[in-house]
Amino acid sequence: MTNQSETSTPVETASSSPSTKPVEGELPARLLACQELIEAEAGPEGAKELGKILDHLDQILAEAKYDG
Repeated sequence: MTNQSETSTPVETASSSPSTKPVEGELPARLLACQELIEAEAGPEGAKELGKILDHLDQILAEAKYDG
């Protein structure tokens, strides 16, 4: 496994200022970037587990939009 902290990725750059909220559509793009990295490292089984996690996060985000 490679050390991801040595490389600069859009995810690391975008999360460098936690005080700002992501713009509409930015968070899903960041999640997809994370998904690609994890799939590359974890293989198909890891990708399947990641899919479950992303589905759950998507549900949470949808509920948060309705809650205000």
